[in-house]
Amino acid sequence: MAKRLAGCFAAAVLCLGLLAGCGKENVNFIYYTQDAITTLDPQLASTPAELTAAKNLFAGLYRLDADGTPQPDRALSTEVSADGLVYTFTLDPEDRFSDGDEIPAPVTAADYVFALRRVLDPATGSTAASNFFSIVNAQQVAAGSLPPEELGVRAVSDTVLEITLVSPDDGLLAKLATAAAMPCNEEFFESTSGAYGLTLENILGNGAFRATSWSEENGLTLRRETQDGSMVNRIRLVPDDGTKTAMERFEAGEQDSALSNGEGEQPTAGALSFETTTWTLVFNCSDALLQNLSIRQALAASAQLSAEDLAECPGLSPAQGLVPGGAQLIDGTGWRALVGDLLPRRAESQCYALYRRGLSELGVERLSGLKVLIPDKTPWDTLYTLINQRWQRSLAAYFSIERLPLEELTARVEEGDYDLALLPLTMTGSGPENLLSRFLSPAQTNVAQYHSETYDQLVRQGQTSTDSAVQQQSWSAAERRILEDAAVAPLAFQTNTCYLSADLQGVVVDPFGPVFDLTAARRG
Repeated sequence: MAKRLAGCFAAAVLCLGLLAGCGKENVNFIYYTQDAITTLDPQLASTPAELTAAKNLFAGLYRLDADGTPQPDRALSTEVSADGLVYTFTLDPEDRFSDGDEIPAPVTAADYVFALRRVLDPATGSTAASNFFSIVNAQQVAAGSLPPEELGVRAVSDTVLEITLVSPDDGLLAKLATAAAMPCNEEFFESTSGAYGLTLENILGNGAFRATSWSEENGLTLRRETQDGSMVNRIRLVPDDGTKTAMERFEAGEQDSALSNGEGEQPTAGALSFETTTWTLVFNCSDALLQNLSIRQALAASAQLSAEDLAECPGLSPAQGLVPGGAQLIDGTGWRALVGDLLPRRAESQCYALYRRGLSELGVERLSGLKVLIPDKTPWDTLYTLINQRWQRSLAAYFSIERLPLEELTARVEEGDYDLALLPLTMTGSGPENLLSRFLSPAQTNVAQYHSETYDQLVRQGQTSTDSAVQQQSWSAAERRILEDAAVAPLAFQTNTCYLSADLQGVVVDPFGPVFDLTAARRG
């Protein structure tokens, strides 16, 4: 994992800056978020905004640098046994938790032990649990068959932490730089009586910033613990109210970063581009008609878009699978470059034969009553018209259409209130499993209601392995399976661009979100 992020981060330390006189009221960095911040608990942080908060409120054993390489943060030294199974970390004895008014406790090895136990404890419900399956007994703890105390982590002393693995994991140090591995003081946690991370009074960090205000309307404000005129001293994460686009705010100097999907006029500021979104036709596999595999296969293959189809669509390129081009394995290998185009390709005559077979299997002459939900935004109104015409011409398949704002469309899909829907799937982590795991049979994110024991086994095999070759084999087979089963029909990969203002240095940007680390950010 340490190397797999390097490509995404190589250009990510871009010059950001405070725009003087912009009415920011001395706020050094402001960003409008698409997702609400519901928790400051690092073991539960999952949205880009929550992960940004955790990055700046906490410091862990390691921190990723601009190249995506884990560098020691609160670990003064790291020793690894000859067999690669035992990691021994010596901690900074000066590291302290702080609530802004007092220093209640030093950060000790026990705080890391408790944090990792929380991550693996199924009662916590952390989405990051599988990242640590290489630790002894981690999978059993996550499954509930062993108590968290049996996890292979222990405090040798206040300043010495030991982690024992089942098998070597060359991505361990990068995983220890993630939010889920941030220290958690057990005494303070218990004192919150289940409210840890839910209010300002119930969070205790050890990072460069502390939270000073937080509300649903105004978002979250972080203030640097030790004020320094040359540093970014305040961060504001503000809920986007939809009155302006991110690019409009950015160009007006009202925020310091903005994401663009390639539409419209682009500013001249430096930018980081990354392909993390797949526009996908999703089938509701629980529908009585769409349960039929032949029908789904015919519709999916007929809907595929070519480079010619997307020629007038900036930022879009033909999909080659479910997982977009920004995905990487733990050794830094680009996913799509490694596995290539996995979409099942079928001639028009094959699609027609499949469709007729499906109708015969269903005992009907035609499909009726099915509706396709599409976003009411360019260019998908035009592109869906193209797909619909192909279905009508090649298959004699006719569906009704409902155009919706993307937010409403997504909500309908998540509720299962749809037949077919065209929507974007965006990665929030660099590994291909980030998208693949969303379609596991029991997952709440499995909006396709797709159920395949083979697929589940392949995805989980990749999740539990720390060997990149095994992961590649497992996840490529899983991607082929879900595409062949036509639970989803990927149409296009979207390139997003992260634009940043020009006067700050040292901001590390993780494009999967994006997530901003302003620990070392300065005005330059």
